[in-house]
Amino acid sequence: MAYAIIDYHDSKWFYPIKQINYVGELDIFLPHFKEKTSQKYGKKVLNILNKAEINKLVISNDILKNRAFCDVLYENKKSIITGRNMYKSLVVRILKDIASQMKAEIKKLKVVMLIEDYSVENIDLIKAVSKEVKSLTVVTTDKDKFDMLVSNLYENYGIVLKVVEKNTTEFKVADVLLNVDFPSYDMNKVNVPNDALIICGFAKNYEKKANFNGIIVKNIDVVDVTNRNSNINDLSLCEAKIYSYLRKLKENDRVFEREGFKINGYFGENGKIRTEEFMELGKKLS
Repeated sequence: MAYAIIDYHDSKWFYPIKQINYVGELDIFLPHFKEKTSQKYGKKVLNILNKAEINKLVISNDILKNRAFCDVLYENKKSIITGRNMYKSLVVRILKDIASQMKAEIKKLKVVMLIEDYSVENIDLIKAVSKEVKSLTVVTTDKDKFDMLVSNLYENYGIVLKVVEKNTTEFKVADVLLNVDFPSYDMNKVNVPNDALIICGFAKNYEKKANFNGIIVKNIDVVDVTNRNSNINDLSLCEAKIYSYLRKLKENDRVFEREGFKINGYFGENGKIRTEEFMELGKKLS
């Protein structure tokens, strides 16, 4: 399915809207417009998208901050892709990859997972992670919704899944804090051991606790040889190209590999996290 990439033009002195067509992709470059003209440019882009019959959009980080511009597109039923769904599809791959770099067995990891929404996709994710790790605790807003899943995992696989309410914030025994869809504000309330691995997901404003000496993963570096724009989030572009709601997470992960994408590393608060740092953390967890 076709998608559009929307970004500012490189030149701040560039005024016309520029369009470049690729197979299945329309790149739209905008001048660096002022806040007061946000809706005006939103409507201009909307006209371009309607003529091209495109509904899926990948928007640069800078333009995403412009709410007035994005609202024009949202209100006209355009889908702005964030990469969140692709992230969920890659969670098991991420855990396995980091465990390998830590020289640790994924089967020995104790994971706390933060899940805001009850959805088919999140249930699929919980099942996938629970089958790979030693123990899984899910923190959520309504634990009763997960009762059937808890029973299903125990009766069919012998897996004991623990589900707790969102107001439970202290986890003294945890190797990994894995955020799926908690906002930064709620994630900041959760406490895990000082030598844990924390994967923030999209909680980009997560704040490191005092005395914490573990590793915080804030961004995932996904290699896509066709990404021509460094201002575009790789996960978002990857999702636009290959993700399908009709496939289970595991199948989206298979397509990720089949289409030549790969995870090239992880970024923390001070840049790219070195393998040696993961190895040192793995020694603390063993």
